Amino acid sequence: SKITSIDYYLDTPELTNCNYAFQATKQLQKIKGLNTSNVTTVANMFNGSEIETIEEPLDFSKVTTTTNSFYCNGLKNILFKAETIKVSISFTSPVLSAESIQSIIDGLATVTTAQTLTLGKAIVLTDEQKATINAKGWTLAQ
Repeated sequence: SKITSIDYYLDTPELTNCNYAFQATKQLQKIKGLNTSNVTTVANMFNGSEIETIEEPLDFSKVTTTTNSFYCNGLKNILFKAETIKVSISFTSPVLSAESIQSIIDGLATVTTAQTLTLGKAIVLTDEQKATINAKGWTLAQ
């Protein structure tokens, strides 16, 4: 609970469950990165955390559960590998950077069953970003 930064990449390809991994880490501000290539569940992963930056892109290609995973209000910088987010996901932070917002949108996979991207009300999207979200089969909620 007192760690403020993880300055190295957590290369754990056998990891499949990140539920509650960094929940309520009130001092944690930065993580270099985390290998999520085989992770299937990230429920509450950063719920209540003070995380500001996750430097390396997250790979959510196998994730099937994201409940409350990014319910953290200070998150500014986050990246996703393109087209790897396949299930509904929410970001409550009102301070997401423009690069992070675009990476989230680029991270959305094209889906045949509608999924929902929920962003904080303070996040402003361009018409082009909204059109991209819709074209990929997603519903935008704010």
